[in-house]
Amino acid sequence: MEALGTGARRAGELAATAGVPAAVMSRHLRVLLAAGLVDDERSVTDARVRLFFLRREAVSSLQSWLAAVLEGEPIRG
Repeated sequence: MEALGTGARRAGELAATAGVPAAVMSRHLRVLLAAGLVDDERSVTDARVRLFFLRREAVSSLQSWLAAVLEGEPIRG
């Protein structure tokens, strides 16, 4: 997620940055997509290229929730 903080990236770039195989990054991105923390879009110039980016509002909500957990506040659904 840190690598996405500066902008959209291809899965291959993310795998190389993290030093993990492409298959591992693919599974990780599927989990982040399902959780709503990242989103993806196809490149305008090459439909085979899929770019992933942070959903900043979702990450902000997660950050607020984690802060509440760490401070011992009651968690509401």
